[in-house]
Amino acid sequence: MEIKEIGVKRVNANVRIVRTMCDLCHCECGVLAYVQDEKVIKIEGDPNCPINEGHLCPKGLAAIQLLYHPDRIR
Repeated sequence: MEIKEIGVKRVNANVRIVRTMCDLCHCECGVLAYVQDEKVIKIEGDPNCPINEGHLCPKGLAAIQLLYHPDRIR
């Protein structure tokens, strides 16, 4: 999953919420990615997205593992 910033909101000084989309399938669901120190720490569905209305499938929820798992293919 590639993080493409659509909009950014600060949670606190260290964490920001980046509005983006999941590109793991053809649906392109809206995602809120919580980013701290340039690393995604949490992913949830964007409730303002008309496609997924705040829900994510198992693939979308596992996107952090795809980004940071030590056994992933680079």
